[in-house]
Amino acid sequence: MYKAVLGAICCLSFALSLHAQSPQEKGLQSISRTSAKAIVGFLADDELQGREAGMHGSRLAARYLASCLKEAGIAPLEKDNYYQPFEAYNKERQQRGRWQVHPDSIAILKQGVHRILQMSNVLGTIPGERSDEYVIVGAHFDHLGVDETLANDRIYNGADDNASGVSAVLQIARAFLATGQKPLRTVIFAFWDGEEKGLLGSKYFVQSCPFISQVKGYLNFDMIGRNNKPEQPQHVVYFYTAAHPVFGDWLKQDIARYSLRLQPDYRAWDRPTGGSDNASFALCNIPIIWYHTDGHPDYHQLLESCNRVAVIDHHRRAASYIENAAFSFHEPYASSACELVTELLQYLVEPADLLREEAEALLAGVVLDTKHFTQRTGGRTFEAAAFLRRAGADTAEVQRLFQNDLKDMVTKYDIIRRAEMYRENIAVAVVEEPGVDRVAAAQAADELLTLKGVQASFVIYAADGAVLISARSLGEINVQVILEALGGGGNSTTAGGRVEDSDPESVRQQLIGVLDAYFEK
Repeated sequence: MYKAVLGAICCLSFALSLHAQSPQEKGLQSISRTSAKAIVGFLADDELQGREAGMHGSRLAARYLASCLKEAGIAPLEKDNYYQPFEAYNKERQQRGRWQVHPDSIAILKQGVHRILQMSNVLGTIPGERSDEYVIVGAHFDHLGVDETLANDRIYNGADDNASGVSAVLQIARAFLATGQKPLRTVIFAFWDGEEKGLLGSKYFVQSCPFISQVKGYLNFDMIGRNNKPEQPQHVVYFYTAAHPVFGDWLKQDIARYSLRLQPDYRAWDRPTGGSDNASFALCNIPIIWYHTDGHPDYHQLLESCNRVAVIDHHRRAASYIENAAFSFHEPYASSACELVTELLQYLVEPADLLREEAEALLAGVVLDTKHFTQRTGGRTFEAAAFLRRAGADTAEVQRLFQNDLKDMVTKYDIIRRAEMYRENIAVAVVEEPGVDRVAAAQAADELLTLKGVQASFVIYAADGAVLISARSLGEINVQVILEALGGGGNSTTAGGRVEDSDPESVRQQLIGVLDAYFEK
Protein backbone atom coordinates (compact mmCIF):
# COMPACT_ATOMS: atom_id res chain seq x y z
CA MET A 1 0.00 0.00 0.00
CA TYR A 2 2.80 2.38 0.79
CA LYS A 3 3.91 2.70 -2.83
CA ALA A 4 0.65 4.41 -3.67
CA VAL A 5 1.42 7.40 -1.47
CA LEU A 6 5.09 8.03 -2.26
CA GLY A 7 4.56 10.60 -4.99
CA ALA A 8 2.21 12.67 -2.87
CA ILE A 9 4.60 12.51 0.08
CA CYS A 10 7.53 13.75 -1.98
CA CYS A 11 5.58 16.67 -3.41
CA LEU A 12 4.07 17.61 -0.09
CA SER A 13 7.29 17.17 1.87
CA PHE A 14 9.03 19.49 -0.58
CA ALA A 15 6.31 22.10 -0.34
CA LEU A 16 6.06 21.96 3.42
CA SER A 17 9.80 22.22 3.92
CA LEU A 18 9.62 25.46 2.00
CA HIS A 19 6.99 26.71 4.36
CA ALA A 20 8.55 25.51 7.61
CA GLN A 21 11.55 27.83 7.62
CA SER A 22 12.11 28.78 3.93
CA PRO A 23 15.54 27.05 3.64
CA GLN A 24 17.78 27.93 0.70
CA GLU A 25 18.11 25.94 -2.49
CA LYS A 26 20.87 23.75 -1.11
CA GLY A 27 18.60 22.52 1.63
CA LEU A 28 15.71 21.97 -0.71
CA GLN A 29 17.81 19.79 -2.97
CA SER A 30 18.37 17.39 -0.08
CA ILE A 31 14.70 16.38 -0.27
CA SER A 32 14.16 13.57 -2.72
CA ARG A 33 11.75 10.91 -3.87
CA THR A 34 14.37 8.28 -3.11
CA SER A 35 14.57 9.37 0.51
CA ALA A 36 10.79 9.42 0.90
CA LYS A 37 10.55 5.93 -0.59
CA ALA A 38 13.19 4.59 1.78
CA ILE A 39 11.58 6.04 4.92
CA VAL A 40 7.99 5.10 4.12
CA GLY A 41 9.06 1.71 2.76
CA PHE A 42 10.87 0.76 5.95
CA LEU A 43 8.21 1.95 8.39
CA ALA A 44 5.32 0.40 6.45
CA ASP A 45 7.06 -2.94 5.90
CA ASP A 46 5.34 -6.05 7.27
CA GLU A 47 8.40 -6.77 9.42
CA LEU A 48 7.43 -3.86 11.69
CA GLN A 49 4.04 -5.47 12.34
CA GLY A 50 2.06 -2.24 12.15
CA ARG A 51 4.19 -0.41 14.77
CA GLU A 52 1.72 -0.73 17.66
CA ALA A 53 2.88 1.34 20.62
CA GLY A 54 4.80 -0.66 23.19
CA MET A 55 5.27 -3.61 20.85
CA HIS A 56 8.31 -4.94 19.00
CA GLY A 57 7.59 -3.16 15.72
CA SER A 58 7.26 0.21 17.40
CA ARG A 59 10.59 -0.27 19.18
CA LEU A 60 12.22 -1.13 15.86
CA ALA A 61 10.78 2.05 14.36
CA ALA A 62 12.19 4.10 17.25
CA ARG A 63 15.66 2.62 16.72
CA TYR A 64 15.46 3.35 13.01
CA LEU A 65 14.53 6.99 13.62
CA ALA A 66 17.31 7.47 16.17
CA SER A 67 19.81 6.03 13.70
CA CYS A 68 18.52 8.35 10.94
CA LEU A 69 19.01 11.40 13.18
CA LYS A 70 22.49 10.27 14.18
CA GLU A 71 23.50 9.53 10.59
CA ALA A 72 22.29 12.97 9.50
CA GLY A 73 24.36 14.65 12.22
CA ILE A 74 21.39 15.91 14.23
CA ALA A 75 22.16 15.97 17.92
CA PRO A 76 19.92 14.29 20.53
CA LEU A 77 17.85 16.59 22.72
CA GLU A 78 19.17 15.02 25.92
CA LYS A 79 22.95 14.49 26.06
CA ASP A 80 23.83 11.32 24.16
CA ASN A 81 20.36 9.78 24.18
CA TYR A 82 17.80 10.24 21.41
CA TYR A 83 15.15 8.36 23.38
CA GLN A 84 12.68 9.79 25.87
CA PRO A 85 11.36 6.66 27.60
CA PHE A 86 8.05 6.73 29.45
CA GLU A 87 5.43 4.38 30.82
CA ALA A 88 1.68 4.35 30.47
CA TYR A 89 -0.62 2.57 32.89
CA ASN A 90 -4.06 1.09 32.58
CA LYS A 91 -6.35 -0.95 34.77
CA GLU A 92 -6.24 -4.73 34.57
CA ARG A 93 -7.97 -6.39 31.62
CA GLN A 94 -9.10 -3.17 30.02
CA GLN A 95 -7.88 -4.08 26.58
CA ARG A 96 -9.68 -1.11 25.02
CA GLY A 97 -9.44 1.14 28.03
CA ARG A 98 -7.64 4.43 28.27
CA TRP A 99 -3.97 4.60 29.09
CA GLN A 100 -2.61 7.19 31.52
CA VAL A 101 0.72 9.00 31.57
CA HIS A 102 -0.07 11.69 34.15
CA PRO A 103 1.95 11.08 37.36
CA ASP A 104 -1.10 11.48 39.64
CA SER A 105 -3.10 8.90 37.71
CA ILE A 106 -0.16 6.50 37.59
CA ALA A 107 0.35 6.78 41.36
CA ILE A 108 -3.24 5.68 41.93
CA LEU A 109 -3.07 2.85 39.41
CA LYS A 110 0.15 1.51 40.95
CA GLN A 111 -1.72 0.82 44.18
CA GLY A 112 -3.65 -1.99 42.52
CA VAL A 113 -3.28 -4.44 39.66
CA HIS A 114 -2.50 -2.69 36.41
CA ARG A 115 -1.14 -3.02 32.91
CA ILE A 116 1.96 -1.22 31.68
CA LEU A 117 3.13 -0.03 28.27
CA GLN A 118 6.77 0.96 27.88
CA MET A 119 7.35 3.42 25.06
CA SER A 120 9.86 5.98 23.86
CA ASN A 121 9.68 9.26 22.00
CA VAL A 122 12.63 10.00 19.71
CA LEU A 123 13.95 13.57 19.96
CA GLY A 124 16.65 15.43 18.04
CA THR A 125 17.56 19.11 17.95
CA ILE A 126 19.37 21.81 16.01
CA PRO A 127 20.44 24.71 18.29
CA GLY A 128 19.25 28.16 17.28
CA GLU A 129 20.50 31.68 17.81
CA ARG A 130 17.93 32.09 20.58
CA SER A 131 18.77 29.18 22.84
CA ASP A 132 15.88 29.94 25.18
CA GLU A 133 13.15 29.77 22.52
CA TYR A 134 11.97 26.59 20.79
CA VAL A 135 9.97 25.42 17.81
CA ILE A 136 8.95 21.76 17.62
CA VAL A 137 8.39 19.87 14.37
CA GLY A 138 6.74 16.53 15.06
CA ALA A 139 4.99 13.42 13.78
CA HIS A 140 3.89 10.19 15.46
CA PHE A 141 5.47 6.95 14.28
CA ASP A 142 3.19 4.36 15.91
CA HIS A 143 0.17 2.76 14.26
CA LEU A 144 -2.48 0.10 14.98
CA GLY A 145 -0.40 -3.07 14.84
CA VAL A 146 -1.84 -6.48 13.92
CA ASP A 147 -5.43 -7.73 14.00
CA GLU A 148 -5.46 -11.52 13.98
CA THR A 149 -9.20 -11.55 13.29
CA LEU A 150 -8.82 -10.04 9.82
CA ALA A 151 -9.50 -12.50 7.02
CA ASN A 152 -6.64 -11.60 4.70
CA ASP A 153 -3.91 -9.03 5.32
CA ARG A 154 -3.77 -8.72 9.11
CA ILE A 155 -1.22 -5.90 9.39
CA TYR A 156 -2.14 -2.22 9.59
CA ASN A 157 1.00 -1.00 7.80
CA GLY A 158 0.32 2.69 8.33
CA ALA A 159 1.99 4.13 5.23
CA ASP A 160 -0.15 7.26 5.35
CA ASP A 161 -0.83 7.17 9.11
CA ASN A 162 1.85 8.10 9.77
CA ALA A 163 4.95 7.02 7.90
CA SER A 164 4.13 9.89 5.54
CA GLY A 165 4.40 12.49 8.31
CA VAL A 166 7.59 10.93 9.69
CA SER A 167 9.12 11.11 6.22
CA ALA A 168 8.37 14.84 6.02
CA VAL A 169 9.86 15.61 9.44
CA LEU A 170 13.03 13.63 8.75
CA GLN A 171 13.58 15.35 5.42
CA ILE A 172 12.92 18.78 6.91
CA ALA A 173 15.54 18.05 9.57
CA ARG A 174 18.08 17.07 6.93
CA ALA A 175 17.23 20.18 4.88
CA PHE A 176 17.94 22.39 7.89
CA LEU A 177 21.41 20.91 8.19
CA ALA A 178 22.06 21.05 4.46
CA THR A 179 21.57 24.82 4.41
CA GLY A 180 24.50 25.37 6.74
CA GLN A 181 22.41 28.09 8.41
CA LYS A 182 21.62 28.36 12.08
CA PRO A 183 17.87 28.70 12.74
CA LEU A 184 16.61 31.69 14.70
CA ARG A 185 15.13 29.48 17.42
CA THR A 186 16.22 26.06 18.59
CA VAL A 187 14.34 23.46 16.56
CA ILE A 188 13.32 20.13 18.10
CA PHE A 189 12.46 17.26 15.77
CA ALA A 190 10.09 14.98 17.64
CA PHE A 191 8.81 11.53 16.77
CA TRP A 192 5.97 10.57 19.10
CA ASP A 193 5.10 7.12 20.36
CA GLY A 194 1.61 6.12 21.51
CA GLU A 195 -0.44 8.62 19.49
CA GLU A 196 -2.97 5.98 18.50
CA LYS A 197 -3.52 5.09 22.15
CA GLY A 198 -4.41 8.62 23.20
CA LEU A 199 -1.60 11.03 22.21
CA LEU A 200 0.51 9.46 24.96
CA GLY A 201 3.96 10.48 23.73
CA SER A 202 3.17 14.14 23.16
CA LYS A 203 1.19 14.29 26.41
CA TYR A 204 4.17 12.96 28.32
CA PHE A 205 6.49 15.45 26.65
CA VAL A 206 4.45 18.53 27.56
CA GLN A 207 3.93 17.24 31.11
CA SER A 208 7.63 16.65 31.71
CA CYS A 209 9.26 19.36 29.58
CA PRO A 210 10.95 21.97 31.84
CA PHE A 211 10.90 24.62 29.10
CA ILE A 212 7.38 24.09 27.77
CA SER A 213 6.54 27.77 28.41
CA GLN A 214 9.37 28.71 26.04
CA VAL A 215 7.99 26.70 23.10
CA LYS A 216 6.78 29.27 20.56
CA GLY A 217 5.07 26.93 18.12
CA TYR A 218 4.41 23.33 17.15
CA LEU A 219 4.20 22.02 13.57
CA ASN A 220 2.42 18.69 13.27
CA PHE A 221 2.61 16.32 10.31
CA ASP A 222 -0.03 13.59 10.45
CA MET A 223 -1.39 11.84 7.37
CA ILE A 224 -0.02 13.82 4.44
CA GLY A 225 0.29 11.00 1.93
CA ARG A 226 -3.12 10.86 0.27
CA ASN A 227 -6.47 12.62 0.42
CA ASN A 228 -10.13 11.92 -0.15
CA LYS A 229 -10.16 13.73 -3.50
CA PRO A 230 -8.34 11.60 -6.11
CA GLU A 231 -9.48 14.06 -8.76
CA GLN A 232 -7.73 16.87 -6.87
CA PRO A 233 -4.25 15.60 -5.92
CA GLN A 234 -3.10 19.09 -4.91
CA HIS A 235 -5.62 19.21 -2.08
CA VAL A 236 -4.14 19.59 1.42
CA VAL A 237 -5.74 20.59 4.70
CA TYR A 238 -3.98 23.27 6.67
CA PHE A 239 -5.12 23.59 10.28
CA TYR A 240 -3.73 26.43 12.35
CA THR A 241 -4.46 28.37 15.52
CA ALA A 242 -7.01 31.03 14.59
CA ALA A 243 -5.43 33.63 16.89
CA HIS A 244 -2.40 33.63 14.57
CA PRO A 245 -3.74 34.44 11.07
CA VAL A 246 -0.17 35.03 9.89
CA PHE A 247 0.18 31.23 9.78
CA GLY A 248 -2.26 31.17 6.90
CA ASP A 249 -0.54 34.10 5.20
CA TRP A 250 2.81 32.29 5.26
CA LEU A 251 1.60 29.37 3.20
CA LYS A 252 -0.23 31.63 0.73
CA GLN A 253 2.94 33.66 0.23
CA ASP A 254 5.10 30.56 -0.31
CA ILE A 255 2.64 29.08 -2.80
CA ALA A 256 2.89 32.29 -4.82
CA ARG A 257 6.65 32.70 -4.36
CA TYR A 258 7.62 29.16 -5.33
CA SER A 259 4.72 28.36 -7.71
CA LEU A 260 3.75 25.38 -5.56
CA ARG A 261 1.10 23.06 -6.96
CA LEU A 262 -0.97 23.03 -3.79
CA GLN A 263 -4.62 23.87 -3.18
CA PRO A 264 -4.89 24.23 0.59
CA ASP A 265 -8.08 24.13 2.56
CA TYR A 266 -7.27 26.72 5.23
CA ARG A 267 -8.98 25.78 8.48
CA ALA A 268 -8.39 28.25 11.27
CA TRP A 269 -9.25 26.64 14.61
CA ASP A 270 -9.93 28.63 17.75
CA ARG A 271 -8.60 25.92 20.03
CA PRO A 272 -7.12 23.04 17.98
CA THR A 273 -7.33 20.43 20.72
CA GLY A 274 -8.40 17.44 18.67
CA GLY A 275 -7.32 15.09 15.94
CA SER A 276 -3.64 14.54 16.58
CA ASP A 277 -0.60 15.47 18.69
CA ASN A 278 -1.27 19.16 18.08
CA ALA A 279 -3.88 18.84 20.85
CA SER A 280 -1.25 18.27 23.55
CA PHE A 281 0.41 21.57 22.67
CA ALA A 282 -2.77 23.55 22.06
CA LEU A 283 -3.87 22.69 25.61
CA CYS A 284 -0.73 24.51 26.77
CA ASN A 285 -1.76 27.51 24.66
CA ILE A 286 1.08 26.90 22.20
CA PRO A 287 0.25 27.99 18.62
CA ILE A 288 0.09 25.06 16.20
CA ILE A 289 0.05 24.23 12.53
CA TRP A 290 -1.18 20.81 11.42
CA TYR A 291 -0.50 19.59 7.89
CA HIS A 292 -3.03 16.99 6.87
CA THR A 293 -4.65 15.64 3.71
CA ASP A 294 -8.04 14.80 5.23
CA GLY A 295 -9.61 11.46 5.90
CA HIS A 296 -10.07 8.89 3.17
CA PRO A 297 -11.92 5.58 2.80
CA ASP A 298 -8.99 3.52 4.06
CA TYR A 299 -8.37 5.55 7.23
CA HIS A 300 -8.59 2.97 10.05
CA GLN A 301 -11.79 1.74 8.37
CA LEU A 302 -13.42 2.61 11.67
CA LEU A 303 -17.17 2.45 11.08
CA GLU A 304 -16.86 -0.38 8.59
CA SER A 305 -14.89 -2.62 10.93
CA CYS A 306 -16.39 -1.61 14.27
CA ASN A 307 -19.04 -3.97 15.61
CA ARG A 308 -19.84 -1.85 18.65
CA VAL A 309 -21.21 1.64 18.11
CA ALA A 310 -22.32 3.77 21.04
CA VAL A 311 -24.69 6.72 20.66
CA ILE A 312 -24.72 9.48 23.30
CA ASP A 313 -27.00 12.34 22.34
CA HIS A 314 -29.22 14.99 23.95
CA HIS A 315 -30.83 16.27 20.75
CA ARG A 316 -34.23 15.28 19.45
CA ARG A 317 -34.02 12.09 17.40
CA ALA A 318 -33.68 12.91 13.70
CA ALA A 319 -34.31 10.86 10.57
CA SER A 320 -30.58 10.18 10.24
CA TYR A 321 -30.32 8.68 13.74
CA ILE A 322 -27.90 5.74 14.02
CA GLU A 323 -29.87 2.55 14.36
CA ASN A 324 -28.90 -0.80 15.86
CA ALA A 325 -26.27 0.69 18.16
CA ALA A 326 -24.80 -1.62 20.78
CA PHE A 327 -25.39 1.13 23.32
CA SER A 328 -27.69 4.14 23.09
CA PHE A 329 -27.94 6.85 25.72
CA HIS A 330 -30.41 9.28 24.21
CA GLU A 331 -31.87 11.79 26.62
CA PRO A 332 -33.37 14.96 25.06
CA TYR A 333 -34.04 16.47 28.48
CA ALA A 334 -30.38 16.47 29.51
CA SER A 335 -28.59 19.79 29.44
CA SER A 336 -25.83 18.56 27.13
CA ALA A 337 -24.00 15.56 25.75
CA CYS A 338 -21.19 16.41 28.19
CA GLU A 339 -23.64 15.91 31.07
CA LEU A 340 -24.54 12.45 29.73
CA VAL A 341 -20.88 11.49 29.27
CA THR A 342 -20.13 12.62 32.81
CA GLU A 343 -23.00 10.54 34.17
CA LEU A 344 -21.52 7.47 32.51
CA LEU A 345 -18.04 8.26 33.79
CA GLN A 346 -19.34 8.37 37.36
CA TYR A 347 -20.12 4.65 37.05
CA LEU A 348 -16.88 3.74 35.31
CA VAL A 349 -14.05 5.71 36.89
CA GLU A 350 -13.07 7.59 40.00
CA PRO A 351 -12.65 11.36 39.75
CA ALA A 352 -8.88 10.95 40.09
CA ASP A 353 -8.82 8.82 36.92
CA LEU A 354 -9.70 11.86 34.80
CA LEU A 355 -7.10 14.34 33.66
CA ARG A 356 -7.78 17.91 34.73
CA GLU A 357 -7.97 18.96 31.06
CA GLU A 358 -10.57 16.27 30.36
CA ALA A 359 -12.69 17.34 33.32
CA GLU A 360 -12.48 20.99 32.27
CA ALA A 361 -13.43 20.16 28.68
CA LEU A 362 -16.56 18.34 29.88
CA LEU A 363 -17.45 21.12 32.31
CA ALA A 364 -17.00 23.70 29.55
CA GLY A 365 -19.52 21.79 27.43
CA VAL A 366 -22.05 21.84 30.27
CA VAL A 367 -21.44 25.55 30.90
CA LEU A 368 -21.86 26.38 27.22
CA ASP A 369 -25.09 24.45 26.68
CA THR A 370 -26.69 25.70 29.90
CA LYS A 371 -25.65 29.35 29.40
CA HIS A 372 -23.62 29.22 32.61
CA PHE A 373 -26.22 27.10 34.45
CA THR A 374 -29.14 29.42 33.67
CA GLN A 375 -31.03 27.16 31.23
CA ARG A 376 -31.96 23.48 30.95
CA THR A 377 -30.45 22.64 34.35
CA GLY A 378 -31.62 20.10 36.89
CA GLY A 379 -30.28 18.09 39.78
CA ARG A 380 -28.37 15.77 37.47
CA THR A 381 -26.66 18.79 35.84
CA PHE A 382 -25.25 20.00 39.14
CA GLU A 383 -24.30 16.46 40.19
CA ALA A 384 -22.31 16.11 36.98
CA ALA A 385 -20.63 19.48 37.55
CA ALA A 386 -19.76 18.48 41.14
CA PHE A 387 -18.15 15.25 39.91
CA LEU A 388 -16.06 17.20 37.40
CA ARG A 389 -15.01 19.65 40.11
CA ARG A 390 -13.84 16.71 42.24
CA ALA A 391 -11.92 15.49 39.19
CA GLY A 392 -9.93 18.73 39.23
CA ALA A 393 -11.86 21.00 36.85
CA ASP A 394 -10.98 24.61 37.60
CA THR A 395 -13.99 26.89 37.07
CA ALA A 396 -11.70 29.87 36.56
CA GLU A 397 -9.93 28.05 33.71
CA VAL A 398 -13.26 27.10 32.21
CA GLN A 399 -14.35 30.72 32.36
CA ARG A 400 -11.19 31.81 30.58
CA LEU A 401 -12.08 29.49 27.70
CA PHE A 402 -15.01 31.79 26.95
CA GLN A 403 -13.09 35.07 27.10
CA ASN A 404 -13.08 37.29 24.01
CA ASP A 405 -10.47 39.63 22.67
CA LEU A 406 -11.33 43.20 21.61
CA LYS A 407 -11.72 42.30 17.93
CA ASP A 408 -14.24 39.55 18.68
CA MET A 409 -16.15 41.85 21.01
CA VAL A 410 -16.41 44.55 18.31
CA THR A 411 -17.59 41.96 15.77
CA LYS A 412 -20.22 40.63 18.16
CA TYR A 413 -21.73 44.03 18.86
CA ASP A 414 -21.63 44.95 15.19
CA ILE A 415 -23.92 41.98 14.60
CA ILE A 416 -26.19 42.95 17.50
CA ARG A 417 -26.72 46.50 16.21
CA ARG A 418 -28.17 45.05 12.99
CA ALA A 419 -30.91 43.21 14.86
CA GLU A 420 -34.57 43.95 14.25
CA MET A 421 -37.58 42.78 16.24
CA TYR A 422 -40.20 40.46 14.74
CA ARG A 423 -43.49 39.60 16.46
CA GLU A 424 -42.37 41.77 19.40
CA ASN A 425 -40.28 39.03 21.07
CA ILE A 426 -37.96 37.68 18.36
CA ALA A 427 -34.68 39.39 17.43
CA VAL A 428 -33.37 38.75 13.92
CA ALA A 429 -29.92 40.02 12.86
CA VAL A 430 -28.81 39.76 9.24
CA VAL A 431 -25.22 40.31 8.07
CA GLU A 432 -24.91 40.58 4.31
CA GLU A 433 -21.09 40.90 4.24
CA PRO A 434 -19.16 37.61 4.09
CA GLY A 435 -16.49 36.54 6.53
CA VAL A 436 -18.41 36.61 9.83
CA ASP A 437 -16.77 34.52 12.53
CA ARG A 438 -18.99 31.63 13.65
CA VAL A 439 -18.13 32.06 17.30
CA ALA A 440 -18.93 35.77 17.19
CA ALA A 441 -22.27 35.03 15.51
CA ALA A 442 -23.18 32.46 18.16
CA GLN A 443 -22.19 34.85 20.94
CA ALA A 444 -24.26 37.61 19.36
CA ALA A 445 -27.29 35.30 19.35
CA ASP A 446 -26.68 34.59 23.05
CA GLU A 447 -26.28 38.28 23.85
CA LEU A 448 -29.54 39.20 22.12
CA LEU A 449 -31.38 37.03 24.65
CA THR A 450 -30.27 39.39 27.43
CA LEU A 451 -32.33 42.21 25.91
CA LYS A 452 -35.63 42.95 27.62
CA GLY A 453 -38.57 41.23 25.95
CA VAL A 454 -36.52 38.98 23.65
CA GLN A 455 -37.61 35.33 23.85
CA ALA A 456 -35.66 34.04 20.82
CA SER A 457 -32.87 35.28 18.57
CA PHE A 458 -31.61 34.43 15.10
CA VAL A 459 -28.35 35.56 13.50
CA ILE A 460 -28.14 35.06 9.73
CA TYR A 461 -24.81 35.47 7.99
CA ALA A 462 -22.74 34.33 5.00
CA ALA A 463 -19.75 32.05 5.56
CA ASP A 464 -17.99 29.14 3.83
CA GLY A 465 -19.94 29.64 0.60
CA ALA A 466 -23.33 29.24 2.28
CA VAL A 467 -25.71 31.07 4.61
CA LEU A 468 -25.53 30.03 8.27
CA ILE A 469 -28.03 30.57 11.06
CA SER A 470 -27.39 30.66 14.82
CA ALA A 471 -30.54 30.47 16.90
CA ARG A 472 -31.13 30.81 20.65
CA SER A 473 -34.20 30.73 22.90
CA LEU A 474 -35.10 31.20 26.55
CA GLY A 475 -37.25 28.07 26.32
CA GLU A 476 -40.77 29.14 25.38
CA ILE A 477 -39.95 29.13 21.65
CA ASN A 478 -38.47 25.89 20.27
CA VAL A 479 -35.73 27.02 17.88
CA GLN A 480 -34.85 23.41 17.06
CA VAL A 481 -38.25 22.82 15.46
CA ILE A 482 -38.02 26.14 13.61
CA LEU A 483 -34.61 25.47 12.09
CA GLU A 484 -35.46 21.87 11.21
CA ALA A 485 -37.79 23.38 8.65
CA LEU A 486 -34.70 25.00 7.09
CA GLY A 487 -32.60 21.85 7.19
CA GLY A 488 -30.94 22.63 10.53
CA GLY A 489 -31.21 21.21 14.03
CA GLY A 490 -30.01 21.28 17.62
CA ASN A 491 -32.10 21.44 20.76
CA SER A 492 -35.02 23.54 21.91
CA THR A 493 -32.88 26.46 23.16
CA THR A 494 -29.80 26.24 20.92
CA ALA A 495 -29.87 25.41 17.23
CA GLY A 496 -28.11 26.06 13.97
CA GLY A 497 -28.71 25.76 10.26
CA ARG A 498 -27.01 25.97 6.88
CA VAL A 499 -28.64 26.95 3.59
CA GLU A 500 -26.78 26.38 0.33
CA ASP A 501 -27.08 28.46 -2.84
CA SER A 502 -28.76 31.44 -1.23
CA ASP A 503 -28.08 34.82 0.33
CA PRO A 504 -28.74 36.19 3.85
CA GLU A 505 -31.74 38.30 2.86
CA SER A 506 -33.43 35.38 1.08
CA VAL A 507 -32.84 33.17 4.11
CA ARG A 508 -34.32 35.87 6.35
CA GLN A 509 -37.48 35.81 4.28
CA GLN A 510 -37.60 32.00 4.49
CA LEU A 511 -37.17 32.24 8.25
CA ILE A 512 -40.04 34.73 8.56
CA GLY A 513 -42.25 32.28 6.69
CA VAL A 514 -41.25 29.43 9.00
CA LEU A 515 -41.84 31.60 12.08
CA ASP A 516 -45.30 32.53 10.86
CA ALA A 517 -46.14 28.87 10.29
CA TYR A 518 -44.77 27.97 13.73
CA PHE A 519 -46.93 30.49 15.59
CA GLU A 520 -50.06 29.84 13.52
CA LYS A 521 -50.20 26.16 14.39
